[in-house]
Amino acid sequence: VVRLAGSDRPVAGIHPSFRVLALADPPSAEHPWLAPEMLPLFSTHELPALPPAAASEVMNGLFPTAPADVVEALVSFQALLGQRQRSGELEGLIGAGHTLSLRHLLRLGRRAEQFPDGCRVDLIAHVHDALMTQFLSPAARAAVDAIIDEAGIAQLQRR
Repeated sequence: VVRLAGSDRPVAGIHPSFRVLALADPPSAEHPWLAPEMLPLFSTHELPALPPAAASEVMNGLFPTAPADVVEALVSFQALLGQRQRSGELEGLIGAGHTLSLRHLLRLGRRAEQFPDGCRVDLIAHVHDALMTQFLSPAARAAVDAIIDEAGIAQLQRR
């Protein structure tokens, strides 16, 4: 603990290995998130999106008894949502924070494995919960519902 001259208040030191981790979309010309003079102060690493085939392989490897049609529909939904966001089709409706991450995908896969008979019944509700669509506009929720239909999740619930 260090005390500044003329002050009784202690100032805590920062450990030399202290790091700050921030997650963001890659900077672009329209949305630079660091000024050019600040960029050299930070180390950035870009992680590409997991291809659908790899996501399917991970899901099938971790949850071999999960219904295959549910796993396929979830991976398809994740791929379609990511594709629509990258293409700008959902610009202004759904932000980068509303993606079905690998963590969400694994959580849904684990649930499908634990409840193979009942997982289809509330799958749409669980996808909406994972995406926190209750905080989106009605137009954005409608866009998510359209992707749910296209991925085949709605048809699973009707079975």
